[in-house]
Amino acid sequence: MADLNSSIHGMGIVWEALLRLVKLPGSNWEALTRFFQQIINDPFYRKNVFAVLAGCPQMVTRKDWVEREGNVLTRLTELGIPVINPPYLEGQWQEGFTKHHRFLPDNLSRQQLLEACQKAGLQIYGNNPDLADAMKDELPTETGVLECDLGTIMVPTDAQHRPFLLLLDEQIKWAKEQGGDGILSAEETLYLLLRAWVELGKIPFMGGVICCRNADSLGVSWRPGIGLRVGHCNERDTPNGRSNWLFGAVPRKFFGI
Repeated sequence: MADLNSSIHGMGIVWEALLRLVKLPGSNWEALTRFFQQIINDPFYRKNVFAVLAGCPQMVTRKDWVEREGNVLTRLTELGIPVINPPYLEGQWQEGFTKHHRFLPDNLSRQQLLEACQKAGLQIYGNNPDLADAMKDELPTETGVLECDLGTIMVPTDAQHRPFLLLLDEQIKWAKEQGGDGILSAEETLYLLLRAWVELGKIPFMGGVICCRNADSLGVSWRPGIGLRVGHCNERDTPNGRSNWLFGAVPRKFFGI
């Protein structure tokens, strides 16, 4: 019965796709027939059609993912990030990966990432002079893959504007509701912001502090015209800080190797 229900559901999605295509200018029965045949013959194409109709990101093939990651990581090596060979990347790909899955090299330090950001042209706040603060409680990166839609970083997810206006434990709970295992570390955050700068040519949010899972309430702040900075956000856990819109977070969706 489950297989029958699944088949009926699948045919319903295909029919919905056909109805949408019929309304497109220039559509004809021959084109629709080819589309329908490709859905039947190509499981990967079929899954992506279903994903689009469901409002989910499209999956990428191993070849396309390795090529994309290889190109971006080559650009990052010019900024001081270690070289990653394509054959190694091929072993990290998993079925179901989308454009939002990005390879994360291991043992990237905070200083290394800040220097890479600066080389890429990102403004660093006062060159982050308070090293005792900026370099405290490091969590060097682990080899794996981070899933993150860069365009949704620091974008509220509901009418309560979560993850803003929350204490740390509340942000962690929110992140797990989003499918993460918690919130990002400062190092993981810097890496994703560097990727955004290289891939999109911008930091994809107006400004604020991304609270991180490192000890001592560290956070990564970005403010246009002022720059990128790593520092304390202890004031976030005070009554006044709790109502401050600046303090957000990003779910950590990590695929370990």
